[in-house]
Amino acid sequence: MGNRDFRLKKIDFENLIIYEDAELLCINKPAGVSCIRERFLASHLDLLSLSQKYNPNLKLCHRIDKYTSGALLFAKTNNSYCTITYQFRKKEIIKKYWAIVGTAIQLKNVAVNKPIRVGKKGISRIDPINGKKAITIFNTLQQFRHYSLIECQPITGRQHQIRVHLAYLRLPIVGDETYGGKPLFLSQLKRKYKYSKEQEEAALNISYLLHAYSLEFTHPKTGERLLIEAPANRNFQTCLTVLSKYDQLPSTQQIKEFF
Repeated sequence: MGNRDFRLKKIDFENLIIYEDAELLCINKPAGVSCIRERFLASHLDLLSLSQKYNPNLKLCHRIDKYTSGALLFAKTNNSYCTITYQFRKKEIIKKYWAIVGTAIQLKNVAVNKPIRVGKKGISRIDPINGKKAITIFNTLQQFRHYSLIECQPITGRQHQIRVHLAYLRLPIVGDETYGGKPLFLSQLKRKYKYSKEQEEAALNISYLLHAYSLEFTHPKTGERLLIEAPANRNFQTCLTVLSKYDQLPSTQQIKEFF
């Protein structure tokens, strides 16, 4: 998948928490850690196991991909778990992701409605015949000379949905080699950049650059709408900082719009 070895030997689950009350708990998931235990990798870390060491009653309400970071929600009671998972099934939860793609483009409420089927080796593909309904809405948040920061709102929840739909638009996520994305190198952006010829240049992105930024839903106890935001991780922020510094968009340059 083009992701470097994260070497996450120890994770303090408590330090990941960004929201907690009597009913719910939300963490800012690190990239490179699975939500649940992976088959044949029983010794590896997984967030469900770590969460239950913190609180044995915690139940995982949804999943995000191993190398995707961001907001991950747990329930503390059976009632809250049932209520939240019902909201996910009924598409009442608003999920927003950030992705960095390797093209400067303007997207304004671009909706991709293309069925997705999970194929061999867990790779998802658009399949109009045998695929399941999948809808994602895309908006550009920030433009650079060669890259864009995109807000992604998945209406459905198919495996690798955002990654597949962006690849369909020919906008694969930076670092997502499974779906055609390329790494981000400083030498591509910085003039007269010098690096050791004896050592291969490392990509700025550790993983593909996709982050689950926010969840908005109805609280199972109070009935009020709750918005939880998860700050982007250090690597994602570093890549944005580098793009802002070395890939600035000239004010006179016209950005290609998607039609």
